[in-house]
Parts: sequence; structure tokens; C-alpha cells
Amino acid sequence: MFFGKVISENPLQVFVEQKFILSEKQLITAEYLTDHKINCKLRKKPNGNWEEYEAKILNHLKTDDKVILIPTDNENQYLITDRVV
Repeated sequence: MFFGKVISENPLQVFVEQKFILSEKQLITAEYLTDHKINCKLRKKPNGNWEEYEAKILNHLKTDDKVILIPTDNENQYLITDRVV
């Protein structure tokens, strides 16, 4: 496990433990750490009908975010598992 800091959003780059920089091609990002769309159902009234909507979740990694990374077996790629608060 490693700790890193996002130094660029587009293209995504992470500086790992003040030793090396990982490029976007070397990073695997968990979906919840990206901007993505979800389908959901909501009611406008308490006993009303459920209506389906598409919502956009804005949660991409931003410059200076601190992250946790787990390397693949050959250490060619790293999975970003979460932000560190």
C-alpha cells in the first residue's frame, strides 16, 4: 500500500510518497472516485409514484487530493482505492 497526492487532474497524475509520479495509464481508479451517472427512482410526493431519473455524481479526483494506492502484482499499475481525509 502506498500514499500519494494528485498533482494533475487531466491527465490524472499522482506523486507517490515523494518518490515517483504515476501517469494516467498506470492508474486504475475506482468508479466512485470519478464523475459518473447513475439511475435512481424518486417520489415527488410521499405516496406518489416512483419516477426514474438519471443523476450525475461529481466526485472526480482533484489536484492536492491525498489517495491510497495498491500496486498490482507486477507493480506496473496501481489501484486508487480511496481518498485520505
